[in-house]
Amino acid sequence: MFHPEGPSVLELTNQWLSSTQRGYDLLAPKFDYTPFRTPHSVLSIVREHIQQFAPMGSLLDLCCGTGAVVQALEGLYDHAVGIDFSRGMLDVAGKGALSRCSKRGI
Repeated sequence: MFHPEGPSVLELTNQWLSSTQRGYDLLAPKFDYTPFRTPHSVLSIVREHIQQFAPMGSLLDLCCGTGAVVQALEGLYDHAVGIDFSRGMLDVAGKGALSRCSKRGI
């Protein structure tokens, strides 16, 4: 269930005992290795359905987290904006799929 590169039980406990925003900030560097990230199988289905509208001019991903949706839909849009209230999640997203996109914290 948990990936070897994912958070330890201690890290998850620390995250769980934190505020929601701080918890996501703490979890962000290892979030993609947790079962909390949207699975690739779900993202593939979303891509199949969204593909019929491609190419899209813009994509807005609310609560973008580490940018999994933006990454899964790459090539189907001209411009993407990811919005999340966790600075930690935006930092991770900025190193990956959202590095070429606009990022906004709330």
